[in-house]
Amino acid sequence: MEKYDFSVVIVTHEQPYSIPLILKSLEKQTFEGSFEVIITDDGTQKPTIDFKKLNNLPYPVRYIWQQNNEFRASRARNNAIRMSEGKYILLLDGDMVPALDVLKMHSEIHDGTKRIIAGNRCWRGTINKEKFLKLINLSSKEMIDYIDHEMPYDLESKKREKTETLRRENWYKSSNPWRACFSSNVSFLRGTKTYFDEHFIGWSPEDMEFNYRLCSKLGYEPYFDKNIKAYHLEQPAAVGNVFRSGSSQEIYRYLSNTLYFLDKCPVITKEDILFGFPRFILNKKTNSWSAISREAVKDWDLDKKELEVRNWLKENST
Repeated sequence: MEKYDFSVVIVTHEQPYSIPLILKSLEKQTFEGSFEVIITDDGTQKPTIDFKKLNNLPYPVRYIWQQNNEFRASRARNNAIRMSEGKYILLLDGDMVPALDVLKMHSEIHDGTKRIIAGNRCWRGTINKEKFLKLINLSSKEMIDYIDHEMPYDLESKKREKTETLRRENWYKSSNPWRACFSSNVSFLRGTKTYFDEHFIGWSPEDMEFNYRLCSKLGYEPYFDKNIKAYHLEQPAAVGNVFRSGSSQEIYRYLSNTLYFLDKCPVITKEDILFGFPRFILNKKTNSWSAISREAVKDWDLDKKELEVRNWLKENST
């Protein structure tokens, strides 16, 4: 018998501003059921969690920390899932501030079904101390209303949200609808096998593998609703996207992880897994990788790029 309807799992790393805002939003959820919150920290060097304030929140909160040893989101999530006591798990990234109806909407769509439900990621640029102080001093409703309607943010974030949402809607209508279910705002019925593959270390498609496995092996139905909103408030120190800020070593990890996913799930087409590979360019003089924009890609031949990456990994594996 589960103790709560939901376990809200917040995965964080170096995100001191957004975590208090997430907790503030969870204080005033319109959801009438029960939930707990588990903050699982992937190696923040100097955690700023105020444990006294956690004890005063209207819901139970637990905090778990693991040593910083590269990006290990899979293990961080699993740490929390193992100790969770909710019927459903709601995963939130540590920079995703949920709207006040997020739990209610996830719950209503589940309605006793075996689904993996993904909400939208509403990009709102970066957050700094000045923005944080303004937001934290508002009521929960005022805070969400301000983020949603009034807070200024950059054109690149607006473009990113529009492009990403359209892409996810198309994936949801495709033969592989599980691709639309990003782990930044997603819920699922907790089970004995609903854990992430901890082989993935570094930025990787670990959520894609998780979604595919739940849907193809465990009978979960994917569901995407862009109206289930959580607001992405980015902190530069926590950005792990190799297409935007990856070092050669981080790109190496991503390439290796993605091929691991392809080899593990060979029935999935290369187009569904290796779609980003042509954006990585190898500098043969320095033997290092870098990322380029989609617009700069001149050759989208996935077979050719896969062979190049596999040969390079074979020659440079340690």
